[in-house]
Amino acid sequence: PTPREVAVEGDVTGDGKVNISDLNALVSVILNEVSADEFDGRADINGDHLVNTADLNAVVNIILGE
Repeated sequence: PTPREVAVEGDVTGDGKVNISDLNALVSVILNEVSADEFDGRADINGDHLVNTADLNAVVNIILGE
């Protein structure tokens, strides 16, 4: 998936917030429970064209304000 411009960085689910739901969505993609395509590129937080633990760490940092 290609990164897509989103209103809120780290908002994987597209609900306008960055929270545990976004982390859960990323884990589901990483574990191949759902396709990254379901999130229209929003799951690739760091823009490296992969969805992996680096994206998970990025969302954690956003939530923690780092």
